[in-house]
Amino acid sequence: RDKTEKQWALLVFDKPVVCRANSLAIGSKFDTDINANRCRLAFKAEILEAFTAKDYVSSVLPKLKVYKNKSREGTVERVHDDYSVICKGLLKKETNIALFSGLRVELSTGESGVIDGSFGLSGKIKIRLPDGLKPETKVLLGGKGKKSKKKQTETTEPQQANTNQAVSVAMHFKRYIYDPAKRMAQT
Repeated sequence: RDKTEKQWALLVFDKPVVCRANSLAIGSKFDTDINANRCRLAFKAEILEAFTAKDYVSSVLPKLKVYKNKSREGTVERVHDDYSVICKGLLKKETNIALFSGLRVELSTGESGVIDGSFGLSGKIKIRLPDGLKPETKVLLGGKGKKSKKKQTETTEPQQANTNQAVSVAMHFKRYIYDPAKRMAQT
């Protein structure tokens, strides 16, 4: 194990504990049998900060930048125009899409985009692609949209009509655990 690797922990006790910042803390398991051939030490650590405020949950914890990596995936349903696509399955129908507006997403074909807003009432999302769609992606998605696909299938060979393949959309973000607003952040 790398000696420079550090881990942090937030310890919350039922009753107040006397401690000082920059002192050594040793945690042990007193509920194990004293005669058992096991080590009862759980951890040792340096106390970086001790919270004395009763409302530490709302006053101190939001300052801690503890986060979870989150990700969501959906699929491109169709091409809206050369610079935007319609995605489904990335968010649920009842989700407030305004919270996710402006977050970056990436298509499985390599294009990067931004969530532009909702599309309709069924939970679909419009994604804006600043650099536009690659020609290969347009071929994978089979044209510009549902209406133009119908016209294509009437005028082209049946082999070309079956080119519509699933292109996935991925969104990666951080959710800060103690943030009262539950905002998402991307780096």
